[in-house]
Amino acid sequence: MATDGWRPLSRRGLGTEPEVLVEGVPEYLGIALKRWVARYVGLHWCREVALQLHVAWEWNDPMGALIALDPDSAGRDFAAHVLEVDPPTLLDVLDCVLHSLMADARREDPGNRRGVVRHVMDLAGDLEGILTQGGSAWCVSTTCDGLERRVDETARDAVNTAMGSAASARVTSAAEHLRNAWRWAYGRNPNPLTSYMEAVMAVESAGRFVISPKNDTATLGTMIADLGNKPSKWEFVLSDKAGLRGIEPVVGLMERLWQGQVRHGGTPTPAVSQREAEAALHVSATLVQWFASGAVSRIP
Repeated sequence: MATDGWRPLSRRGLGTEPEVLVEGVPEYLGIALKRWVARYVGLHWCREVALQLHVAWEWNDPMGALIALDPDSAGRDFAAHVLEVDPPTLLDVLDCVLHSLMADARREDPGNRRGVVRHVMDLAGDLEGILTQGGSAWCVSTTCDGLERRVDETARDAVNTAMGSAASARVTSAAEHLRNAWRWAYGRNPNPLTSYMEAVMAVESAGRFVISPKNDTATLGTMIADLGNKPSKWEFVLSDKAGLRGIEPVVGLMERLWQGQVRHGGTPTPAVSQREAEAALHVSATLVQWFASGAVSRIP
């Protein structure tokens, strides 16, 4: 019985504004998440993660009788304890479960790997359904190996398109830097500075083959200089009102991204805000897409 598109009767008359996403783990969501965790982790894993997360937890089943009768008992007890002590920490547990399951799947023998990875993706899909229906601000990553902040689908698709274009143009390093920038911006443990730097490196990787193919050490700064020194040798696919295909819009975005990096490269390093990192990521995705798709080209 599908409930897609349904809205509770009590909230139908409150307008069409989207409901605020839940940052933590309220009780109603914790119950469902606890059941999911219990199905996929064992006692050894729970003890290991309890240490990593600094959660004081002990499982008292010296003879193994409880686990023999109920294999899910250790995981269920661990998740319940986390919910009681610090509910948001359960998000870290979920993040680690996904990471562990996918890491184990990728270590499988080649003959079994595809099927095991597919199985983990199905499990991750079940978790994503719980998070979505529960209105969580967190979702399963597209690679199914962790959690990340829920982002507008249009923004996500734009970055995925840029990564796909980079991969198709055989600029795999640009795609990888973009992927890293996304994870550090929207992952469970964000690092805005690292995300910003990865965004810059993505543009450098994609732009180098178009602007400075003979310079293996080209940076965003040197590429901006190359474009500025001889702008007439380059064109951008979009023309202005005069019909000219000047490179200025491209240089403008590159300069803003570079200036932010230079500012954050001083000593002491100024903090990069989350909003700056997100903006840098999406500017980077736009530039990578332009370079990888041929929207920026040298005039013969």
